[in-house]
Amino acid sequence: MPTLVDIHGNPLSSGTLKQQQSETTGSYLCRQWAEHPSLGIDIRRLYRIFQEAEQGNLTRQADFFSDMEERDGHLFAELSKRRRAVMPLSWSIEPPRNANAREKAMAAEATERFQDLPDFESLLFDMLDAIGHGFSPVELEWERAEGIWLPKAFHKRPQRWFQTPQFQGNTITLIDGSQDGAPLQPFVGCDTSAEPKAAA
Repeated sequence: MPTLVDIHGNPLSSGTLKQQQSETTGSYLCRQWAEHPSLGIDIRRLYRIFQEAEQGNLTRQADFFSDMEERDGHLFAELSKRRRAVMPLSWSIEPPRNANAREKAMAAEATERFQDLPDFESLLFDMLDAIGHGFSPVELEWERAEGIWLPKAFHKRPQRWFQTPQFQGNTITLIDGSQDGAPLQPFVGCDTSAEPKAAA
């Protein structure tokens, strides 16, 4: 049986694919309730929210943006417009440059399998949540079919479940009660990041 490896060629246990990572810290995450930091917001509280986020605690910033999106009709409309603009775009999985016949066939098969994924359009819509939050975590549920591992379902996870480790502001980890959080396991999720200063 072929060895399952990650993108760096490191061996990967199939057991990793059988359980979603958020389930391992689920009891801790489920005890957290969404806050509504926009209530009674002033410049000092807003500064503290952004300062906490810069230090790795993204929870209140995530809750604050969710509040803004729910309460501000114009913001909601603009974000929805950007999401809808992406949905009808065509896409494909391309083989590498100077691909051989096998690589071309693999790219064609991958495109076909992605087109057949359940709720693929919903996945794209959920990933576009990164436009406002800066990143959009989606956890993958896998199943073995036709001798290969394929995504079975996609589960959008709230940004408030994640943090950045100290001194690693570009790394997202899962909140588990430790100081730096749990590193994300390979193949268990997809994280879409948005450039904060990208042109609209």
